Amino acid sequence: MNEVQLELSCIADEDKQHFGGNQHWYKAKWHSVSGCGPTVAATILSHLAEKHPQCRALYKYDFPLNKTDFVKHMDEVREYVKPGVAGLTSKKYFACEVKRFAESRGVTLSTMLINKSANSDEAFQQIKQSINAGFSLALLILRNPNKEIEEFTWHWMVVIGYKEDKKIVTTSWGKIFDLDFDLVWNHTKKNSSGLVQISI
Repeated sequence: MNEVQLELSCIADEDKQHFGGNQHWYKAKWHSVSGCGPTVAATILSHLAEKHPQCRALYKYDFPLNKTDFVKHMDEVREYVKPGVAGLTSKKYFACEVKRFAESRGVTLSTMLINKSANSDEAFQQIKQSINAGFSLALLILRNPNKEIEEFTWHWMVVIGYKEDKKIVTTSWGKIFDLDFDLVWNHTKKNSSGLVQISI
């Protein structure tokens, strides 16, 4: 089975290794509860900083990553990517604020939204193209009727890879999850999901 996955550096935490940031690292309770969006942004931005010299200013701490510095980075990103009272539910706002954070560091980023106008096959093809080019994506799942992914609803995740059986490889809470993309990409009634590609 063909699988493509980006090389996402682990975040060292004493004897533990985390795959991407964890929103529960925010110290304030509300920041922790609502922090999946800014955590996803922080993870994507640090990956760009590590892999692309022109993006180095996006993460002002040393590599390899460690939890102490990464939490500071998460706080800095959250000053721009701020959830509202219902969390962060706008892909357009997410994209704009990620770009604004980058501009504050002298870096220009490009973003592209993938919404329900794309069917499942078209959206999966966009994911493949982005991952093949070396860029992760931010995935937002709002309402979704599928019990298999219930824990990921009203939630942002980072897409770091794909499998040819139409599964996507994602990170959340410092862990890696494989999700069936046909279950994720559900736009019936009030169900909704979307993607934001962030590239240089």
